[in-house]
Amino acid sequence: MNKLIFSIIFCALLACIVISKETELNKRGISVAGGTDIDYDNQFPHLVSLQYSRDGVKYQHFCGGSVIASRWILTAAHCLSVDGMDVSKVRVLAGVANQDIDCSNPSSKCVISKVARKIVHPNYNSQYIRNDIAMLELTSDLPLGTASQNRVQRIGIEGGQIPFKTLVTLTGWGRTSDSSNDLPSKAQKAYMPLQQSSVCNQQGLGMESPYQLCVGEGNRINSCQGDSGGPLHWIRQSGNSYTMGLIGLVSYGPQGCGRQGAFGVYTNTTYWINYVKNYVPDLQVVYMNSNTNPTNPTNPTNPGSCNCPTQQQSVQQDGIEMPRVIKIEETH
Repeated sequence: MNKLIFSIIFCALLACIVISKETELNKRGISVAGGTDIDYDNQFPHLVSLQYSRDGVKYQHFCGGSVIASRWILTAAHCLSVDGMDVSKVRVLAGVANQDIDCSNPSSKCVISKVARKIVHPNYNSQYIRNDIAMLELTSDLPLGTASQNRVQRIGIEGGQIPFKTLVTLTGWGRTSDSSNDLPSKAQKAYMPLQQSSVCNQQGLGMESPYQLCVGEGNRINSCQGDSGGPLHWIRQSGNSYTMGLIGLVSYGPQGCGRQGAFGVYTNTTYWINYVKNYVPDLQVVYMNSNTNPTNPTNPTNPGSCNCPTQQQSVQQDGIEMPRVIKIEETH
């Protein structure tokens, strides 16, 4: 199942969206396996659900994303890399944590936006899962505000170094176990430590630092189908207040989810700050660790060039699963 497992799974995922004829949507949707409900709707006010509709009436969650500016959503490239995806059939749901809410009700507090265009990293490599970052530009501004003013806020990207073993937070609407196709109604959260890349690579996950992050503790808590593209945060609390920075995007993991001894691979958003700023000049960059010097994160000599592994180092090994996106037909 080396190369073929990725190609087959990837293609199978993409055959879900119907555009003129049946095309596919990536299967890179990961849910938070082993997580718990978030505490209240705007606990993570930047968290959004990316949804697709075949008929323009019924929308279905397939990936997560983060508000980084009034018209910009950051997500994973594998969520949007399906050939022929019609972005006019994609909407972004913000402002609510519960997807069972009837957004047609004016009191629902849903904030729904349409998409003007998608920007997938030009060097995104689906075979080796490199440069897994993308953006959606919305057709109109989101009503951003402070926690007391609005349910939708943008999040800044962490620009400094994060110590290994730091506890980080994953949020999303992905599956909560490997044994069920059902997605949770309410967004989930889970806390996991940041690990050295060698921890993931001992499992054959083929990740590379600094482009990617290895996260987890091998205790059945991690991302799952439906979480893809969603945010990984570093949260610092002081008394009753807290600040958070975006450090990663859900990318891929071992076959299945919520299994003992499994870890997850995330796109390192700190590395891509300069790339994102090319499109979002007012991107907010935060430095939450006063004990470390800010990094100069990003562009390598050839920004986004694929430092892909050799054939012997390929991530396409038995037991590795393509990025986690939800098939449109999987949920109802």
